[in-house]
Amino acid sequence: MTRRLVVVTGAVTVVLLAAFWFGAWSPASRQLKAVHVQLATAHQDQAQLRDKVVTLTSAHRHIAALRSDLAALEAAVPSSPALDTAVDQLAAASAASGVTLPSVTPSPPSSASSSAAPAAKAGGPQSITVGLNVVGGYAQTVAFVNRLEASPRLFVVDGVTLTPGGGVGGAVSATVNTQMFYVAPAPAAPAAVVGSKK
Repeated sequence: MTRRLVVVTGAVTVVLLAAFWFGAWSPASRQLKAVHVQLATAHQDQAQLRDKVVTLTSAHRHIAALRSDLAALEAAVPSSPALDTAVDQLAAASAASGVTLPSVTPSPPSSASSSAAPAAKAGGPQSITVGLNVVGGYAQTVAFVNRLEASPRLFVVDGVTLTPGGGVGGAVSATVNTQMFYVAPAPAAPAAVVGSKK
C-alpha cells in the first residue's frame, strides 16, 4: 500500500510538473525570449536612428555652409549688371579709404568668352569695364584699390595710372581700370508646337 501510494504520488507529481511546464513555464519562457528579441531590435533601431540624426545634423551644417558660399558667389558675380549696387560699393570703398571719385564710367556689357556672339546669344559670363578717376593721397589710393579687390562684388583691377596732383599732402590723381562680371541667364527654349502639319 505504501509503495503504491509512493508510485501514485510520484506519477501525480510528474503529471503536475509536465502540466506546469507545458501550460505555464514554457509559454512564459517563449514570451520572455520574444521580449528579449524585441528589446534587442529596439536597441538596434535606436542606434540606427541616432546615427541618422548625426548624419542629418552634419548634412544640415554642410548645406548651411554651401548656402553661404552660394550667396557670396551670387554677390560677386550676379545675374544682372546691378550697376547701382556696384556704384554703392565703390562709394563705400572710397569713403572708407579717404579718396574721392570724381567720375565712374562703365562700358556696355560684352561677353567674357572668346566667342562673343554665341555666348551672348546662349547666355553666359558678361564683363563690364569700369573706368575710375580717383583723387587722394598715395596711401589712400592704395587702400582704395585694396578695398576694391576685397569688395563683395568681384572687381578685377587691370591697371592703375598715377598722376601727381601737386596738392596739399601729396594728393595724386589715379585712373583705375577695372572689370566686373555678371552671368546673363540663358534664354528660355521655344515651346514645341504640338500637332503641326505641313
